[in-house]
Amino acid sequence: MHKLAILFYCSLFLTPIFAQNADCDPENPNIRYRSRDFFASNQVIQDVVFWDNGTTQFAMDIYLPPVSDTETNRPVVFWAHPGGFVNGAKDTDSAVLWCETLAKMGFVCASIEYRKEILGDALVFRPERAPYKAIQDARSAIRYMKANAATYGINPNDIYFAGSSAGGIISINVAYMEDAERPSDTFGGLFFSDLGCVDCGANALVGNTNFDGDVEGSIMLWGGVNDTDVIDGLSGTQTDDEPCLLLHGEIDETVSPDVAPPFQDDPLFAILANLLLPNVFGTYPMRQRLDALGSNAPDWEARVLCQEGHTFWLDKTTDSGNGDFGSTGEPDENFDYIVNESIDFLSRSRGLVTEASDNITITGAVSTQLDDCDSESIGSYGAGANNQYFVVNPTAGSTYCWDITKGIILSGQGTSSIVVRWDDEAGVSINRTGTVMCFEKDSNGNILEGATHLVTIEDFILPVELLSFNAIAMQDYIQLDWTTASEFNNRHFELERSENTKAFKTIATLTGAGTSVNKTKYEYQDTQVAAGSTYYYRLKQVDKDGSFDYSDIRTVQLKTQATALQIYPNPVRQNDVLHLRFQSPSASKTLHILDAYNRVVQQINTENLAASLEIKVAHLAAGLYVIREEGGRAQSFVVVD
Repeated sequence: MHKLAILFYCSLFLTPIFAQNADCDPENPNIRYRSRDFFASNQVIQDVVFWDNGTTQFAMDIYLPPVSDTETNRPVVFWAHPGGFVNGAKDTDSAVLWCETLAKMGFVCASIEYRKEILGDALVFRPERAPYKAIQDARSAIRYMKANAATYGINPNDIYFAGSSAGGIISINVAYMEDAERPSDTFGGLFFSDLGCVDCGANALVGNTNFDGDVEGSIMLWGGVNDTDVIDGLSGTQTDDEPCLLLHGEIDETVSPDVAPPFQDDPLFAILANLLLPNVFGTYPMRQRLDALGSNAPDWEARVLCQEGHTFWLDKTTDSGNGDFGSTGEPDENFDYIVNESIDFLSRSRGLVTEASDNITITGAVSTQLDDCDSESIGSYGAGANNQYFVVNPTAGSTYCWDITKGIILSGQGTSSIVVRWDDEAGVSINRTGTVMCFEKDSNGNILEGATHLVTIEDFILPVELLSFNAIAMQDYIQLDWTTASEFNNRHFELERSENTKAFKTIATLTGAGTSVNKTKYEYQDTQVAAGSTYYYRLKQVDKDGSFDYSDIRTVQLKTQATALQIYPNPVRQNDVLHLRFQSPSASKTLHILDAYNRVVQQINTENLAASLEIKVAHLAAGLYVIREEGGRAQSFVVVD
């Protein structure tokens, strides 16, 4: 079945690990930093204060290998917990298990506290201040660790940052945000103080100010950025060379992998979030930015897992959303997958994995065309069209260690033949190259020979790129419209409606454009609606071969007395156009746009205008505005960068 998605598509990436055979780590025979249980235990130092402004303190828990470990130049991985910048703690279940796992592998791991002030900042229309404060706090923790490197036996030039949800937002911005890229909300004004530079957190501890809060890389779990331009290239006025690993769930509505305000998983809270909170740019647009940078981009890996939602390593039925595992007390099976992905990323970023020389011969396919990823899920890898076999001629007594890029080893690690499942990068109509590497080791563990084999991977092309889907309440009907950027073998759209989000029925069928590379707009007016009712709409896109998929659901309420002014999109980006529709005649000849301080910033003459109006907002700064007719009728809207 094909995937219908807004702007981008679902991708399933799987990366190899050596965990299937402990003998198969060709670059690290002792497998420190690769083996889950290199140490049988770990130690933890709790409540280490790193942030102190004289009245408030923040602390971190530092997890280390056992006391018997003699290494004094250890890498550090920081951890920032989830909680929406509202709740959460440094000792939640996921934080403890993550850090204990890394400490037993030989890392030092630090789980931090940080400021959580989103509610207060959002209510005064300065929502980007809260994440920025947390970013400053995280960098304060890094500075503390660098200042005390000898105490904790760490390498101050080998520090990485990881985080979940809100912590993921912290993690990626710690790596990439520079002073010149601060959000406008963070600067001072009439009622707000200037929060200062990224390394200007209130850290008065002795010596910390002599260090910066820079890291060597970032692991972002279901997070995002306020603007993808925060990611700079390897060269230019501002540079970013820190590698990143981006992980996201395809159906995450708390922090979308696409572009949206957070907290869309709750219909009621989404209304408030859409009004008060800015868009978060998730893994899809971040990947697009990194793609656009090309060879000038830092090293990166991005995975969006099909049919997974937010924090998908927790118990899906009972997790609290703040990092605890729920009633089971155990993580979801995806926890192991995410740890493996992270360790593989850290190994590559730290230069612990290299390619083999071409001395032995690998036999196998040289190309493959992938299926759609609908039927695939983490933890259930079975036989399928994405699987291929690779073999070498065996020598008695030898062990064969394999490594894969753009895929995962399903079986055979340590033997002379393996089964590989290639990454499914559905919707991306470009070919790429997967690599199969094999190392032969003798009975003493010495590497004898190596070989590299290349495979061209062709992606399954998805039929429709949906740019927008809108449902607008008018005076006595619902206006629906959607736009596609391109279509491939698209038979038709079925517009479906429900009154309870469970039972949908088709109310209209609109013929598709077939195959087209041009924008195509579709419209429909649903007149069979009642005042005071709430309706839910979705699109069913049907291919010419009969396969189909659904869009996201749009919710709209037809009020008993419909609002006189309809505005969309809301929020509106500065490079977009605000659409205004008049549902009933207006005696006013003038519209005023007022800012949050009730100052008129624009005046529009509406005399002789039709029932709709387009307003450019490029000249308006990001923030809350009200558009008002003379005489009182008004509607609010939000402009975002």
